[in-house]
Amino acid sequence: MGIIEKQATQNALYSYLGAILGFISVLWLSHSLSTDENGLIRILISISTLLAQFSSLGFSAVTTRLFPYFRNKDKGHHGFLFYAIIVSLVGFLLCWIVFIF
Repeated sequence: MGIIEKQATQNALYSYLGAILGFISVLWLSHSLSTDENGLIRILISISTLLAQFSSLGFSAVTTRLFPYFRNKDKGHHGFLFYAIIVSLVGFLLCWIVFIF
């Protein structure tokens, strides 16, 4: 089996295990908590997912699209990691400030 096939098989296995674990935890929580507690958990999960999307400031799409132009091991990828960290930190701080208020 080639390296790519092995990695694809492992990735699929981990994805299925994560989905099964999530399904079991949702079933367990929905039966062991009250209706109000279930609603609160669903709202917190929705808010955290939404804030995670906003806090990335779309930089994951930028990385996918533009990193091949910055790729150069000798020059440290032209500081692309530094820019990614700064943008993510700014997005996190903005979302944190909005969340606090």
